[in-house]
Order: sequence, then C-alpha cells, then structure tokens
Amino acid sequence: MKLIKEVEIEVEIEDNSPYDESLHGFLLRNQLLYSPSTKPVGVISQNGGWIKSPFVSQEAQHVFSLRPDHELLEIIDIKETIDGIGNQLFDCPIGYTHKISNVFFSNNNHTKINKNVEPIVFCEICIRESIEKFGYGYFKNIWSFYSYCAIHNEPLKQFPLKNFSSSLSWIADVMQGNIPDVAFVVQDFKKPVYLSWEDPISRFFFPIKASLCAFYFFAQWILNNEDLFDRGFYKLVSRRKMLKQCGFIVFKKHFTANAKDYLTKIYLILKGFNQDLLDKFFEQHVEIVKIQIGPRKQGVLQELITKIKGESCSLCNFKSCSLRGSKDLEIIENSDINIKYLMSHSYSLLRIVLQQDPLSPFGSDLWSPMELEVISKD
Repeated sequence: MKLIKEVEIEVEIEDNSPYDESLHGFLLRNQLLYSPSTKPVGVISQNGGWIKSPFVSQEAQHVFSLRPDHELLEIIDIKETIDGIGNQLFDCPIGYTHKISNVFFSNNNHTKINKNVEPIVFCEICIRESIEKFGYGYFKNIWSFYSYCAIHNEPLKQFPLKNFSSSLSWIADVMQGNIPDVAFVVQDFKKPVYLSWEDPISRFFFPIKASLCAFYFFAQWILNNEDLFDRGFYKLVSRRKMLKQCGFIVFKKHFTANAKDYLTKIYLILKGFNQDLLDKFFEQHVEIVKIQIGPRKQGVLQELITKIKGESCSLCNFKSCSLRGSKDLEIIENSDINIKYLMSHSYSLLRIVLQQDPLSPFGSDLWSPMELEVISKD
C-alpha cells in the first residue's frame, strides 16, 4: 500500500526563491538584498567558511519575520532526509519546529568565533544558468553532498579560508557571475551518504505521538497487565527487564531517551501478540488533542497528540511535556480521524509525504506507526 499515491494534497507555500537553494545561500542572499547594512555574521565565519549551524543576526530578523513559520521550516529542511529518527511514539512531537527559532529568531552571541565551518563551494555552470533563469546566481543545496556538480558532472570550485570580508566579497561576485581568481578546483572526492536502518525501530514513523502522561501511564498499564500478555510475547521480551524498566519509569520518573525507545519497542511487539489488549488501553484511557506548533503558532503547523483522558495539561507535573500549560485543548473524536484528516493536521506526516517516500501502515488503528521507505534522491 503506497500511501502517498492514494491521497491528493494541496499545499500552498509561497516562495520567490528556487527550491534547491541552500540554507546558507538563502540567508545570505536575502540579507544582502533586504538588509545590506547588516553583516551576515551568522552565515559566514570569521575565517571565511560557512558556519555549520547558520543563524540570522538579530539586526536582520525583520527580513524573514513576514514569512510564515512553515515556509521557514521547509527552507531549513531542504537538505534533510526526514525519517523515523526523532519521530517515534514518545518523541517530542514539536521538537522539529525548534529549528525555526534557532535559525531565524535566535539570540546567539554573534561575537563568538565559530570554528565549526564548511567550505564554500559552487559550480560555475549552475551559476551562469541561474543568472539566465532568475537574474541572479545562487548557492545550491546539492553542492554540500559532493565534490562535483551532480547536474553537469563538473568539479566544484572552492574559496580559500581567509576571512569574513574576503569571502563575503567573493560570494557577492559569484552571485553576479564574476568568478574570483582565488577560487580553486575541489580536490577531495566526497561520496554521498546513504541512509541505513541500524536500528529496526528507526524505519517506523508515528504520525500521532504520545505525551509524557501517556508514556508514564503506559508503563503503569504494563505493570498492571503483564500477566495477560501472550506467551509468544515473552519469547521476544525479557519479562524481568521489562518490569525493571517500567518500574523505573513509574516510581523514579525515568524519562530518558533509552526508556522511551524501549517502551516503543514493547508497544510494537505487543501489536503483534496482543492487539485487542492495546485497543482497550487506547479506547479506555487515551484521547487525541490538536495543537498549534511553531514559535508563532500561525495555524499551518499542527500536530495531533495523545494524552490520558481527564488529565489537566494546565496543571501538568511533567516539566518537559509538550502539552504542559496548555488550556482549552481541542479534543478530536476518533470517528473524525481518517488518513486525509491525519495528513491535514500532522505536519510531520505531511513533510514525509512531500518528501515522496512511500509509507505503509503497520496496523489498522489510529496509533499504528507507518513503515517508511526512504528513497535515495540521486
């Protein structure tokens, strides 16, 4: 079952830049265009390379503030492959939106020397073609993956690491089609990195994630019902280890990443042996709420999250819970949710669909994960 072929999705994303532009190039180009008096110190390092984790200086944030959060997120994510990592059942459902604040609305110390840099590379032919098509040269995302242009099969050129001012001047020249004499051919051959599933759980993506109260309650539910689990379940799971892990969660509030991964694995194995028991757990104890996410809560960025019925998020004791402090949450009836509704209200799922990687449901219930097949974009 190929999910992305069954659902037609309309997405409105206004963008006046090419979709293959790199984040560094986008940040620099817009600052030079709309705020030329501001030094792009969050993009180019003092020694003249690309800053590995670029950000917009406070003086230039107004340039990007009129763009909606979801568009800023897609600009950041253009070079990222979205997969099951960070998208498990008990992972933070809004964590991926933190990048918007970190890049566009941060308060980084701009005077600090950033030693984590990347080389500034480009393809002369691509620059000439983009000038003919768009009126300006721009830096492409794909250049960060190879030492040659995958489009023209020509070696890339690189600037020497000298200083901030020199690199800024050279980049401005390149954008106008003037190639500085200091540029040299990249010598080191860099092979693309392909995604591999080292941990089988990473191939699963959960479109509806669970809050910390659901995580805590699920561990308690396991302790109360472990004698009802199928014998086949205990051929794959150590009963002693499971009780120990759940005990840590319930009695010592042990909410580590390893504990969340372990409980997700328990959940997946239970689906194979005690689906009916899991169905009763969700029907009796769990409800779905819809929340607005992103730094400015603008409406397009949304997620569906499960919480325990009757729990007041405004009085939540779990300090790191995504729902903590939320009031008047919109509760969604299970009968209202189908795959099209889920696609429209889970932006993390929509990002994968737009990535055009096939998804296959792992079960029939709403809380089932989806098996994700990441296709190489080469």
